[in-house]
Amino acid sequence: MATISNFNVDFKSEKTIHKRRSSVFHARLSIAHNHQKDDIEVITNGNRSNKKEKECNAKDTVEAFNLREYIDKLRQERKDWQQEYRNRKDQRRNLTKQKISTEGQEQVLDINVLTEAEKAFVLTRPNYEHICKNSQKLLDVALKISTLSQHVHKLNQKFMERMEGNILRATANIIKISEK
Repeated sequence: MATISNFNVDFKSEKTIHKRRSSVFHARLSIAHNHQKDDIEVITNGNRSNKKEKECNAKDTVEAFNLREYIDKLRQERKDWQQEYRNRKDQRRNLTKQKISTEGQEQVLDINVLTEAEKAFVLTRPNYEHICKNSQKLLDVALKISTLSQHVHKLNQKFMERMEGNILRATANIIKISEK
């Protein structure tokens, strides 16, 4: 129980639960600058350490990790990647323009410059443009044939139904005639 006589002593409840937290949330080392002495004091968990420990700990904290430099380095890296992206995008755009312009020119190949073996190779190669045009025509014809086949099947079904109906009527008529 807290009284006035031990007011400066911290009162801890028995119900206090000490949760384990990441080391990021614990301040293990804090550096404070004393303006009066122009001296750096190192305080570890509320206790003052001796001068050698102060210098060693101060150097370790400074050399350990400089967050500002790291952030600046990441920002610079991001800018470099953005610039590289722009360069590659421009290069791709230029290459696409070159491709379109060369395709538009359709230059004729001079076979006379080639050797006999090269001429034979070039002349015996398949005509891919002709093959592509024929494959497109073949696709169109196959589609028409498929559509016609479906229509023929439907007409055949209707014809079969009519013929069955005609046969039934004819057999009925024959039975009536034979009964008379």
